Amino acid sequence: MARTVYVHSYRQFAQGRVLNHNGDLGYDYDECVDVPNGWAMFAGFNESYGNANSLKFRPDAVWIPNTPTGVPAPGDIVIWTAYPADPLYGHVAVALHGCTEQQVRALSQNFPDGSPCECKLFTYQGVAGWWHVEKAGLHIA
Repeated sequence: MARTVYVHSYRQFAQGRVLNHNGDLGYDYDECVDVPNGWAMFAGFNESYGNANSLKFRPDAVWIPNTPTGVPAPGDIVIWTAYPADPLYGHVAVALHGCTEQQVRALSQNFPDGSPCECKLFTYQGVAGWWHVEKAGLHIA
């Protein structure tokens, strides 16, 4: 039987906080990568190392490239590789309920620099795609 993990529960935990759960991975305090890696720990799938634009959540997730009609599901990990994110490092956030073909509703931190974890609306400008978690025995709602 699959275990259900609710992205809303993670949002309630993280909202308004400055996340730094993985300082042992070498990240600076309050980086955007702390949000999806905290989500990974919360939900029970593998974390990823690196800058936002190079994160890979394999083998627990599959990469879905951004298309004009694609919409990330709640819990998907959205990756920006171009403006408005810094193309050198990128940006990453966890998709929430309410994404549409016009906007991404996501849990984000350090965008703008130093901001705490918060629910934000983004356009798809700069979005390369998202990681969709497909770990056996895990259901994300």
